[in-house]
Amino acid sequence: MPYKWENCNRKKVILKSFLQAVILVAVVWGFFALLGYERGLQWHSVRKGLEGIVLLAVTAGLCGQSLDKKIWWPALPSAILYLTVYPVIIILGRKGWMTDFDFGAPYFMLAVAVSCLVVLLVYLGQYFGKLAFLPKIAALLVSVNAFFNAAAYLIYFSVYKTAFVAADMLPILQTNPGEAKEFMTGQIGTPVIAAGILAVILFSLFEIWLISQAARSLDGIILGKKRAFAAVILAFACLYLIGYWGSRSYPIHEYKMAQNYVRVVQKAERDHSQIVKNIRLVNGKENALPQKLPGTVLFIIGESENRDHMSAFNPSYPAETTPWLSQMAKDEYFTLLANGYSNYPQTTPSLSMALTSVNQYNHKKLDDSYNIVDIAKAAGYDTWWLSNQSKMGDGTTAAGLIASWTDHHMWTDHPMGDDMEVMKLLEQVPKEGNHFIIIHLGGSHLRYKERIPQDFEGIHIAGNPDRTNEYDSTVLYTDKVLQAIFDYAEKNLNLQAAIYSSDHGEDMVYSHGAGKFTFDMVRIPVFFYLSSKYIDRYPQMVNTIRNHQQRTFTNDLLFDSVSGIIHAESDQYEIEFDISKSNYSLNRNIALTKHGIIKISNDLPTH
Repeated sequence: MPYKWENCNRKKVILKSFLQAVILVAVVWGFFALLGYERGLQWHSVRKGLEGIVLLAVTAGLCGQSLDKKIWWPALPSAILYLTVYPVIIILGRKGWMTDFDFGAPYFMLAVAVSCLVVLLVYLGQYFGKLAFLPKIAALLVSVNAFFNAAAYLIYFSVYKTAFVAADMLPILQTNPGEAKEFMTGQIGTPVIAAGILAVILFSLFEIWLISQAARSLDGIILGKKRAFAAVILAFACLYLIGYWGSRSYPIHEYKMAQNYVRVVQKAERDHSQIVKNIRLVNGKENALPQKLPGTVLFIIGESENRDHMSAFNPSYPAETTPWLSQMAKDEYFTLLANGYSNYPQTTPSLSMALTSVNQYNHKKLDDSYNIVDIAKAAGYDTWWLSNQSKMGDGTTAAGLIASWTDHHMWTDHPMGDDMEVMKLLEQVPKEGNHFIIIHLGGSHLRYKERIPQDFEGIHIAGNPDRTNEYDSTVLYTDKVLQAIFDYAEKNLNLQAAIYSSDHGEDMVYSHGAGKFTFDMVRIPVFFYLSSKYIDRYPQMVNTIRNHQQRTFTNDLLFDSVSGIIHAESDQYEIEFDISKSNYSLNRNIALTKHGIIKISNDLPTH
């Protein structure tokens, strides 16, 4: 006999559905815990579970159908996809690093909201009579959309072995169908795409069957206006939740990041083009380095490298982590600064000063400042940005913006993978001409194991935690990468000068960041290389840098120091911050870090 709402005990349905929802949420929480998600029992996590329970119970009560009824069948595929594909891939992509429950929470809430919306749409079909197919089609589209997104996410992971990177939304935003097609066929492959399309078709047919079964289970139910109106209101509530949590999850979150990146870059390019019109080299372009000593200048940016873990800077370290640099340190062409510090323990804030005329001591505004690429261009260099880091960073990164202003900017095929891949980019630089090349390495970024090839023989110091040994192995590998870069540039690019500085350091317990500050996060390697030709032409400058070898230096002064080294002092150049000049005035008592909050003088010697 057909199930009639009038004959059902509404309270029993709600109570039964509430208990079912509690069990379901408990299972999901247990599954997330087994995967490795942490802080699932803290209030902000539990609250989301309670919200899910209430929404499921209210939907079931309104429809008069507990969670074990056929009306819920069409919702199952979407729910399973949201609760498995995304949470599992996120964990696999983070490869053992602490993963907060907040990473998986949006997908739990989407699983609940989408499930309830599908059920409500099927239920509303009873009210529309001959037009019942309209809400059913809507339910089908919601489910197919969930499947399509999950399939795309899964395919991306199968290709790149990582969760989706927002930078890969850029081909879509560039509104170039040809480029988007090229990206998909080239990076994913036509067979995989064809299989994906077939999977979508098969899923759609399966979902149509589930919806038909659910609708048949409702035969005989009479849906009045009041209950239909309540179902519509609840459906809109589900849509709101889908919009809210969808904006915090794939693919909308990544799309918005990419969109914001494009918008910021376009605005910055417009504004900055006006600023650089006024750039002036105080000694004239004719006296800049490329006019006097043609060739290449390298500016290499390391990542998360702590000089205390580098034997070239810390000879007492219990392992030889920098065999090449330790040898080069004995060479007259290299000068290693003993007391280099980052201006901030995070990449974006650090590079926003390291690459521009803004520093912790002059209080300039970033919007009105020149960057080192502007200066190199004004000096007459062909400028290059070669990177093994994300093309976008956080969507507003200074590094990404400055990269866009170089004459040539290229990224490795798999950013944050093997740093040796930058050699393929470096080999594309013409061997003739004046080149100013910025190389951005992945270096010792978090998830240290991923920074080195699997067959690389790393560091194994007895008694050190695995985390420290893995970190030291990245330092050793970076040394090998630097050697390859220098050897190639010397032999092929007429290398005249090179500067190396890490963006920030690394703490073996707290990594890096603004929250729990330690000086390990800002103790960085800084060194300069000047060729024999450079030394012959500018002997006094070389002697000055050497005389300053023990002085305190913060990497927000790189703009002035590099400007001095390439003899391209601009109207925003400040000689007292140029370590290549005898006027260099920064001392330990006034040196700062964390953008002026912490005094370097508070750092105690470590070796």
